[in-house]
Amino acid sequence: MVLRLEIPPQLPDGMSSRELAQAAARGISNALKRHFRAKNQSAKHRNGMPRSNFWSKVADATQTTMEGNTAVVLVDHEGVLLHLDGGTIYPKAGRKALAIPLVAAVWDQNPREYDSAREKLSLVWPKGSRAGTLRDKTTGEAWYLLVAKANIPRDPGVVPADEELSQAGFEAMEALS
Repeated sequence: MVLRLEIPPQLPDGMSSRELAQAAARGISNALKRHFRAKNQSAKHRNGMPRSNFWSKVADATQTTMEGNTAVVLVDHEGVLLHLDGGTIYPKAGRKALAIPLVAAVWDQNPREYDSAREKLSLVWPKGSRAGTLRDKTTGEAWYLLVAKANIPRDPGVVPADEELSQAGFEAMEALS
């Protein structure tokens, strides 16, 4: 999914210039990148788990383009609109649950692809429960939490306020003059 902001060529005070629209887009893009990188630094993560650097990757996926005389700022990263608008994540087709890693040793591995441990894992899903676990058969340690779905709350703070973005665009245009 793509977050798309368009800056039309007809700008306030009668200014109409492709270069000014490009400057505004760059200013807004830079403000978004700063915001995403700051969000990455303050993002919560579970103790013992490595950072995913999701918001840094979002910053890297932010770009500007021109479509005719309209400047466009794109944030082309999966999950941004889900965090902005909120929503529910369901398992991929053919799967019954989402697997959430509980230990750092498996944080970046899909349990289906974790072949060396396949014989070591046991599924524990109590009847009538909304969640289960994949546990190490030897130690009983839970490696993954299994859930039928995950709800992501709406977060309007994913992007800066409109006023902040507008200010960044106007400052970039003024610097061009």
